[in-house]
Amino acid sequence: AHHRPERCFEVYGLTLEDSRTHLVSDPLAENGDPLIPVRFVALGQGDWHETLSATYWFQSAAHTTDDYGTRIWADLSQREEWVLVSILFDDVYQADNPQLNSLYLALHEVVAASIGNQ
Repeated sequence: AHHRPERCFEVYGLTLEDSRTHLVSDPLAENGDPLIPVRFVALGQGDWHETLSATYWFQSAAHTTDDYGTRIWADLSQREEWVLVSILFDDVYQADNPQLNSLYLALHEVVAASIGNQ
């Protein structure tokens, strides 16, 4: 079962500093929607006053969302397989980092191919 990944981060002692939607531009999108929503999260490490970055999204064969509620509602009308993609970086990054956007697009493509082949 999927859940909001922020809960796991908190269980491991990380504090949620910021959580926001970041739209990744996909110039090769075939479905007419060139934006992929991912959740970009800033996490604190308690007393160490260090910050880490994380990103996640939920992906099915037909949908991608960074919102847990949207993922649940989409599954009510028609059951489909979903994948939770979650990345915890060991450093601080900005949401619009071009290298991260390339990583998101590559992962999104691999997950889409994997779901499509099942």
